[in-house]
Amino acid sequence: GGKAKRAVVDGFCKDGQGPQIVNHYSIFCISDVRLFWLLRYSRFVYFHPAWRQAYPFKDNRRFIEMRVLKAGLVLALMAYPLSAPAFADDRATVQSFYDFLSNAGSKQHAQKFNSNVTKDWKSIGDYSGKAKAAGAFIGQLGFFAKLIPNLKWNVEEMIVAGDKIIVRGKATGTPKGPLFGVDGKGRSFTIMSIDIHTLKGGKIATSYHVEDWAGALRQLKGQ
Repeated sequence: GGKAKRAVVDGFCKDGQGPQIVNHYSIFCISDVRLFWLLRYSRFVYFHPAWRQAYPFKDNRRFIEMRVLKAGLVLALMAYPLSAPAFADDRATVQSFYDFLSNAGSKQHAQKFNSNVTKDWKSIGDYSGKAKAAGAFIGQLGFFAKLIPNLKWNVEEMIVAGDKIIVRGKATGTPKGPLFGVDGKGRSFTIMSIDIHTLKGGKIATSYHVEDWAGALRQLKGQ
């Protein structure tokens, strides 16, 4: 019965007994949960006599498939539920970055941004070796708030990858004066941005970013 078979499985784990001949097999015994991770399946397997007695050959295939499925589900449940809430918090932290971009003249959003980045946060937009700190970034957005009062920076897509969050953004605005030397004469722009934020301890530590400012200037020129 099930108890007898379980006893054999437990005995296998404790005694270290394994298949006498294993063709294209990799087996790991996880003693805490008494599961077997079976890889590289082959139908030509010759089990230890104790195994053959508990699991006739005709039942081996189903037994192996069920054990693999059960082990995979257990490992998945162990890995993901604990990290999901942190991902949700990280998303909210990164979202506050774009809320500030869309409200560049707001002191409240500036304070929120400042509280969500590390003290040594860096904004990196090229390979020159130069980086912008939080204070300089806030100052730059103050300039944009005056030049482009209706600047909006929407998050179109946000992808979590370990301690990094990748964001595809969409920026729109109508400059009131020359932008990078180009007078749009009332024209607006819509551009894409790609950012990679690295988080440490729930705060943004670095932000690599690329914006299509060349495309914005073409639009302002009417091209």
